[in-house]
Amino acid sequence: MTNDLRYAVRALAHTPGFTTVAAITLALGIGANTAIFSVVSGVLLRPLPYPRPSELVALHESLPARGDRPGDSTMPLAPPTTRDWMANTTLSSLAPYSGSTFILTGAGEPVRIPGANVAWTFFDTLGATPAAGRLIARADDRPNQPPVAVIGYDLWRSRYGADSSLVGRTVELSGERHTVVGVAQPGFAFPAEAQIWTPLALPEEEYADDQRLSFYLDTVGRLKPGVTREQAAADLNAITARFGGRFPEMYEGRGATVLSLRDALVGDVRPALLLLLGTVGVVLLIACANVANLTLGRALARENEMTVRAALGATTPRILRQWLAESLVIAVLGGITGVLLALWARDAIVALSPADIPRIAEVGLDLRVLAFTAAITLATAIVSGLAPAMAVFGRVSGDWLKSGRKATASVGRRRARNAVVIAELALSLALLVGAGLLARTFWKLTSEAPGFDADQVMTMEVVLPQQKYADPSQRAAFFDAVLHQLRANPLVESAGGTTNLPLSNTNMSFGFYREGMVPDRDQPLIANVRAVTAGYFPTMRIPVVRGRAIGSTDRVESAPVVVINQATQRKFWPDADPIGQRLALTRGRTTVWREIVGIVGDVRHASLGTAPKPEIYMPYAHDPFMFLRIAVRSNASTELLAGTMRAAVWAVDRNQPVSRVRPMADVVAASVAQTRFGTVLISAFALLALVLASVGLYGVIAYSVTLRLHELGIRVALGAERRHVVGLVLRQALGLAGTGLALGLILALGLARGLTAQLYGVSSTDPVTLAGVTTILVAVTLLASYLPARRALSIDPAIALRRE
Repeated sequence: MTNDLRYAVRALAHTPGFTTVAAITLALGIGANTAIFSVVSGVLLRPLPYPRPSELVALHESLPARGDRPGDSTMPLAPPTTRDWMANTTLSSLAPYSGSTFILTGAGEPVRIPGANVAWTFFDTLGATPAAGRLIARADDRPNQPPVAVIGYDLWRSRYGADSSLVGRTVELSGERHTVVGVAQPGFAFPAEAQIWTPLALPEEEYADDQRLSFYLDTVGRLKPGVTREQAAADLNAITARFGGRFPEMYEGRGATVLSLRDALVGDVRPALLLLLGTVGVVLLIACANVANLTLGRALARENEMTVRAALGATTPRILRQWLAESLVIAVLGGITGVLLALWARDAIVALSPADIPRIAEVGLDLRVLAFTAAITLATAIVSGLAPAMAVFGRVSGDWLKSGRKATASVGRRRARNAVVIAELALSLALLVGAGLLARTFWKLTSEAPGFDADQVMTMEVVLPQQKYADPSQRAAFFDAVLHQLRANPLVESAGGTTNLPLSNTNMSFGFYREGMVPDRDQPLIANVRAVTAGYFPTMRIPVVRGRAIGSTDRVESAPVVVINQATQRKFWPDADPIGQRLALTRGRTTVWREIVGIVGDVRHASLGTAPKPEIYMPYAHDPFMFLRIAVRSNASTELLAGTMRAAVWAVDRNQPVSRVRPMADVVAASVAQTRFGTVLISAFALLALVLASVGLYGVIAYSVTLRLHELGIRVALGAERRHVVGLVLRQALGLAGTGLALGLILALGLARGLTAQLYGVSSTDPVTLAGVTTILVAVTLLASYLPARRALSIDPAIALRRE
């Protein structure tokens, strides 16, 4: 084999054009596959950085369909459920937690740090160990205990210089002093980049039966050795049925969902990444087909050489081994170049990827990715090199040597080359249709009216510390003062606040009762609820359809009121005027009746592709939350306005951190980031496939013209017009394209059906997309045939006849 490789290198060095084109073609396919597989490996395949990660599961409650809620929807656990499920026999541990953010002060500029309130079993369940001190203990996780905290390793190094004396000292978190009892191990940052953990320590009333619909605790568990997720789900379902028997209406159809923790973290990004992996796989197939066609032409040109080898005693396996060596050298060159391309492409893909793709920071070219690259490099060597060689040299015999002339390609071999090009065109068409449907979906989404005007609106998020602003009136006064500062600034046209900005992936849903319903008897209706301040609707330019908006008169002491959107009226008051009627929002154990004073336009809060849901807006002063998103309309520059907004907050409280200062247009763009990510990448790979397919088509047509020079020369000599000669060439190309189109449309329809869940406002058989892609493919076919056709035009009959 060493001798074969030496000879292969020498033989390829004599044909640098063929070697370069073949290696680059394979490099494009291998590079694309390596780059996308590195993302798939980092996000989907890489084990979680915890001991025995396959045992870790995420626990949810599954709920039956009710109202707007689909069936089998999953929810976090209610506190009573976590206590019920402790009686299981299939989990070695179970740990509820609640994601949170902490305002860290006293060590430089105040800053918000992601973190979580966790049960004492949290670190044990995940198998975490301390880098210094200890982790949260059972005694810490009880109400009225001295507050303690565990600090993340990265925070410890960046904020405290890895000072070991931090353990045992106190730090101020959200206005409350906490004793630091330990530092987590390096790399531990669960959930969602958390760097501070405090005990969950729920009061006993949170476990009461009236809290069985309070779904807010995420929960992680560890399976006992040998236990499957299905067995754990059956065990938890049995517990749910036993405890739920006391509340038949509340628990009807309710059950447990047990997912692997890795799958739960990945969420709904898996289909998009697998679609990308399939797309680049098709690109690699087309690249292999191109190189196979080049190799087939090279094999035909070397028939005499191989015949001499056969006559001298070389067996067919020996000849094929030599050919495999040459293919392997080309594939290795393509693989090395592909890895270099993948390094660049990976960085570009990560930069383009949405911020909410989990574990994207873990993407890299590790041993798993390099092994994948080596495997596909070997596969391409076999597919693109050995298969064509077998087709040509499978029947090497001494008859070719006796003939004393180069054998002409048989009809069967021409058909094989044509079949390869047809397959390339069909695959390219299918990819282009998929890319076209996604592009149309993205265009439809971004063309939807969101119900508000994001232009010239800047937003920021302010979360108040619990200890410092424990009284609701303090919170209301704080945000009143901030908004007063903003409205007094000449740069600001208007300002207002809301608990949940549209399209920001934040939401609150409450139950409510219409007038005439009895809270203790009737099942509550469900709507999204947002607390807003005066000025919010004008700032976002959400129109008031009837009645009035939330105004400056809606203060703490004023009568409880709400404003609803049009979707709420359509769903719950379809034949009545809701203005002046009352509804009761239920939050915790309180039920307050509020008068409906206005109706505003619908806003697409969930996503641009989701129809507006029932929304209820209440004055922030009537229920001051710990947080508020403030929106400011101004034509000032982004940088100037951001500074103005921070200054307004710090004028009221110098130690209050501000986060997520960004234009509302960025919020809208982030809401379609995943769609844009998939559309851009699939479109890029589909165009690459089209380029490779057009190159393959050009090669086949050019080779065909070369083989037919004698025939075409005779036609010209006998008086054929040159346009007829060109027509022969173009008809061959269009014939291949037509067959490829027909097969490609069949493939495209199958692919489009698989994309249905990712489409919006576009059918899987969208005629505009199909017609547009077909037109593009025909145009590319004509372009790829143009140069061979020009060569046919330039044929000199005398020269063509002498060649024969």
